[in-house]
Amino acid sequence: MIHKSPKFVQRNHKQSDTFLTMNLDVAEQLLEQYRFKIVIDYDKESLEYANIPGIWIVESGKTEQEAVENYLKSFIEWSKDYFEDFNINYNAPNLKPQLPLVMKALILNDVKKLMAFTDVEHKRS
Repeated sequence: MIHKSPKFVQRNHKQSDTFLTMNLDVAEQLLEQYRFKIVIDYDKESLEYANIPGIWIVESGKTEQEAVENYLKSFIEWSKDYFEDFNINYNAPNLKPQLPLVMKALILNDVKKLMAFTDVEHKRS
């Protein structure tokens, strides 16, 4: 159990068998700088589509707010799937860079909290 500070733990004499443990408050602080950069696109039916380039999630909504909230809900679920198959996803070149956002989504696990770390860019088709 970690109360005061992160710890490096080495289970044997191999350097590669060292891992880091920390409480969620420290992990949240470590990920503070990472933000969700969501792109909003519009279609002719006035629906709004939200996505993050490089991540295979697209969500829609009648308003920008609804599209972003739907996207973040899906991102949280996708993050759980990412973690279930961690070795495959982490070692995929296009998914490895997503780890900080995945961790942030899993630690905060709340759309309203994630909204505070979301930047929206508008794109017109």
